[in-house]
Amino acid sequence: MSDDSLDFLNQIEQQAAKPPPKKRGRAFNTGLEAVSHQAAARAVGGKSMAGHYKRYTAYLSPESIARLKEIARETGLSQAETARWFIEHMIALYDGGLRPETEVAVVRRRVVRE
Repeated sequence: MSDDSLDFLNQIEQQAAKPPPKKRGRAFNTGLEAVSHQAAARAVGGKSMAGHYKRYTAYLSPESIARLKEIARETGLSQAETARWFIEHMIALYDGGLRPETEVAVVRRRVVRE
């Protein structure tokens, strides 16, 4: 056998010696990570983008929705602008250290012996 016939083995060994690429929190890479949300939506004819905004569904209580509508009327903003304003400000508060109040619940299982 010539050395040329074993070149592919050398390449495999070299690749195995390289450290694996760092994962970005996802196991699957689509190749669209460098593409803007708008460009990706246009490319596939998606309807998830509305102008510069990406659609996102959240379930809110009827009281919260009514209050958001009331605030929108008072401020003269649209309901979407009002919701975005609240979310952006809450994210800023979170980044500043504010955390939601949570309660840790310890659940113990009773063993039933027969």
